[in-house]
Amino acid sequence: MTILFPTPPQPMPDIGPRRRGGWPVALVSLAGSLAALACGSLLARQHPVLALIPALALGGPSAWGWWCVWQAGRDKSPLPRSHSLLAGTLGFDLSCTVRDVAVAAFFLDDRVPSGGVTRLLVFLENYASRRRIVLMRIGCHQGLGLPQDQELALHLLPAEAAVYELPLRVSKDSATGHHALPLTIRVRRPRGNGVRLPGARRHLYNIWCYHYTVPFEVWRCPLADAPGRQSLPAPSYLVLASPGKAQPRLEALQRLMSGIGGVHASV
Repeated sequence: MTILFPTPPQPMPDIGPRRRGGWPVALVSLAGSLAALACGSLLARQHPVLALIPALALGGPSAWGWWCVWQAGRDKSPLPRSHSLLAGTLGFDLSCTVRDVAVAAFFLDDRVPSGGVTRLLVFLENYASRRRIVLMRIGCHQGLGLPQDQELALHLLPAEAAVYELPLRVSKDSATGHHALPLTIRVRRPRGNGVRLPGARRHLYNIWCYHYTVPFEVWRCPLADAPGRQSLPAPSYLVLASPGKAQPRLEALQRLMSGIGGVHASV
């Protein structure tokens, strides 16, 4: 597995509570506490020993929930504001997050001649106050020169947005028509859940795993066998927005999209 940190590096500590509290957790904990008390009271009259079952089954998780609510309430650390770069500035149509990480992926260009070069761009943004590690698996695709799955661990600081760029060459033997590259996204929370940052896009489903197929189209090019093809540059992982900056790094994104400096942008 390849481990990548976005460049340029940004200093940003984890902030906010490790466990997520709030009124939903408080309501569930209250319901569990009342249920444990009611069931325990009923069983204690006839079978005192059995009263321990609801106390452990319902009271234990409720006590854990109350502890999370207390931890979240006592933490008064000021939270940075999310840039909401993907859904706001870039206008991606997001339907969900993966453990508070927003994901968007596409090919640039998505219509490629046989033997031509394209770039896979994967945009990531952390909506949480604690860091995330994005575990990305890029499926094998012989036509793109990927004989086996590639596994990456992409680090994201709190409120950070970044883009991973993978230059790829389409095989001259690829069939014309529509193709798709499978992506699987999972996220680790090495230092706790944290809380959603102010300014982050709300009302998004928060799921555990994200499966996506990135479409592209191949068309036949008679110059596919032309000699002198240049080697592909190395993949890059660039910071687009960070909590220490008032504005996103749109100039880096513009250079990336225009392909200045070869297939990928240099910053």
